[in-house]
Amino acid sequence: MLVFDGTPKTGEKALRSAWSVGATLYRSLGWVDESFGATSWTEALGWLGSVRGDDAISEVQFWGHGNWGSASIAGDALSESSFSRGHAHREGLTRLAQRMAKATSPLLWFRTCETFGAQRGQRFAECCASELKARVAGHTFIIGAWQSGL
Repeated sequence: MLVFDGTPKTGEKALRSAWSVGATLYRSLGWVDESFGATSWTEALGWLGSVRGDDAISEVQFWGHGNWGSASIAGDALSESSFSRGHAHREGLTRLAQRMAKATSPLLWFRTCETFGAQRGQRFAECCASELKARVAGHTFIIGAWQSGL
């Protein structure tokens, strides 16, 4: 499954178009089953919890912006605190964990700048892996257009 930041933002028309076009290309090549341009993490997690019913989810990629210890959709950050009881993201993350638990070797991949950078990013990576019971991947630096390295 592929989720990308689908919100319009002044000065980022080319980047947002690249995410949308890239998602269409990935689907046409069979590299992802479904894709969705979300306007918030609440919307993204709701989609991940319901798309294709109750089937297992083996991989989730997120394309968007990140910073040490977080990935954002229109200023709505997914971070370590998102896993806390009472947080608006908690229910959606719990549902995602349930669906990923049905897969053999699930992966959550943040294709964002810096999400796993610094100590805050490393704590977020450990939290995601522990809470979702999945492998996680993410960048520790500004990746730019080429998205090289993990």
